Amino acid sequence: MFLITLVENPKLMIMKSLKITLKISLLCVLLMYACTKQGGDQEPNNTITEASPVTLGEEFGLTIDPLGDVDWFKVSVKKQGYIRVQSANKVDGVQLEVSFAKYQEWEEQKEKKLRGWRPVPDALFVSEPGDYYLVLKDEWDDGTSKEEFMVRIDILDEFDATEPNNSVEEAHRLTLEEQFSAGIYPVGDMDCFEINVPAQGYLEIVAKNIPEEVQPEVRFVIYDEWSDPQLKEIRGWGKIPQACFVSDSGKYYIIMHDSWDDHAIAQAFDLKVSFIPEFDLFEPNNTLTNAHQIEPGEAKDIAIFPKGDLDYFKFVAPQPQVKVSAKDFEGIQPEIKILSVDPENPTQAVAVKEWVKLPATLELEPGKEYLMVVHDAWDDHASQKTFQLKVD
Repeated sequence: MFLITLVENPKLMIMKSLKITLKISLLCVLLMYACTKQGGDQEPNNTITEASPVTLGEEFGLTIDPLGDVDWFKVSVKKQGYIRVQSANKVDGVQLEVSFAKYQEWEEQKEKKLRGWRPVPDALFVSEPGDYYLVLKDEWDDGTSKEEFMVRIDILDEFDATEPNNSVEEAHRLTLEEQFSAGIYPVGDMDCFEINVPAQGYLEIVAKNIPEEVQPEVRFVIYDEWSDPQLKEIRGWGKIPQACFVSDSGKYYIIMHDSWDDHAIAQAFDLKVSFIPEFDLFEPNNTLTNAHQIEPGEAKDIAIFPKGDLDYFKFVAPQPQVKVSAKDFEGIQPEIKILSVDPENPTQAVAVKEWVKLPATLELEPGKEYLMVVHDAWDDHASQKTFQLKVD
């Protein structure tokens, strides 16, 4: 028998070996790429200095694991707008929340907080380009899961021409009767507007095309940078439309937000601020100290405007039974309360007769001076039309 051994061409064997080596190398590279995150949640990223870079608009996977895990991310923004954080899914046992910050390289405290913890989705207004940082974690730090959140961080272009105006120092300057657009976004947004008025009267703000998702309300303040406090409120929060009495010419500020600071929408609506000249000749008479004198038998033309207006008058009871009447009022229900001033402290008074609707007959001490407060019965209506008030 003969043993025949077939030997391949050495060059052919070398070529096959190289091909196999190349395939194995390529497979290893692909496996390494698949196992390595090229953006998004790259651990370790538990501090701001370890923040993972994120490409705006790209989706990435995120896990909150182990318990107490926090993940920092860094985004680069090129213009004013809003950094939005969204998740495409929910994970049982974990409620994702986010906070935003800037990095302070030269400070001991590296994080400069820009916005506190809020549930995802959320957004941050940014007024200038630069690097911004955000951190994601479980809301109560008591949830963990190996299941991934699919997260996307992107930039929403600015849609509110009045921004930035989140403080009175940055207030957007308006002119009377100017129609302008503004929005309430993101959640917790506060917008400040500055307006000059020519004389005593009323500032009124109205709106249209308000999205159903928000309920705007405003308050009116005076700002003095040298005072403590710097802001003096002249009318508290109230839903738009809203008006405020101003006792003098000058600069006033209107601050707007969502009524509960828990809703927002990236959509502007239309607003207008107007000035209504004074039509109530007895204003200002909204406190004990500026009460206007009314004589028995004298009819006074007064108005209850804006909503919540209180008008103070003082009178001397001409007889034991005093009749107070009103006529020609529309859209309101006048109601009065009778006070007696403390002779030792003229800024204090006690109620003698509680609220009663007009007309009313009151038992009072003849010859004694009293204070009378007039308002709308429920403080929910007002009218620019004057009506007559008389004490007999």
